[in-house]
Amino acid sequence: MTAPDTFSVNVSPRGNVWIGVPRDLEHGLQVALAPCPCGASKSHATTELRAAFADAIKRGIAQRDQQRRTQP
Repeated sequence: MTAPDTFSVNVSPRGNVWIGVPRDLEHGLQVALAPCPCGASKSHATTELRAAFADAIKRGIAQRDQQRRTQP
């Protein structure tokens, strides 16, 4: 199971969201995000990994938005 906080999330001073991928998940994430050549949907085995990555993106956007709201 891939925990939602598996990926580290940082926001740069310019507002870019940076998501850190642990080494042991690099290949799995690449496979999970690659398009299927047959056009079929992805397997259920990578659903958790894709969901955790999507969660990291959401957290990064939320952090960036929070920073923007608190800046003068």
